[in-house]
Amino acid sequence: MTTDTKKISAVSIFFETMPHRLDESTGYIDYDQDKTNCCWCNCYARLYDYARIRKVCDKQKAVMLADIAHISGLVASGVILSPFEYADIVTTTTHKSLRGPHGAMIFFRKGLKGVDKRGKEVSLDN
Repeated sequence: MTTDTKKISAVSIFFETMPHRLDESTGYIDYDQDKTNCCWCNCYARLYDYARIRKVCDKQKAVMLADIAHISGLVASGVILSPFEYADIVTTTTHKSLRGPHGAMIFFRKGLKGVDKRGKEVSLDN
C-alpha cells in the first residue's frame, strides 16, 4: 500500500497492490472488475458471493484465494458460507477467531484444474 508520497509497508517494495473498488451506487464489491481473484474477508463487511468470484476467476484463468482469518470461526460453525467449495487456496490463522496458538493454515486444491488450449492438463499441484 502506498500514499502519494510514501510507501507504507515492506510489501509495497516488492509488489504493486491493487485495491478492489466498490460499486459506488450500491456499496457492494464490483465483481466484474478485472483482476478479481482474492477474498480478503477482514476488509469487507458483507458476505462474499464466492460462486460469482469463482466464475470471474475461471474466465480470467486466475487463482481464487480466500483469506478467512477473521471469520474462520463463523465458517467452521456454519454461521456463514464457506469458501472451500469455490476457492483454490484458503488461508487462515489459528489465533484469531479459532483462539489457538499463533500459527497459520493454508489449504489448497490438489489434482487437475482443467485443460489448456493445447489440450494439456493443468495441475493445481504446481
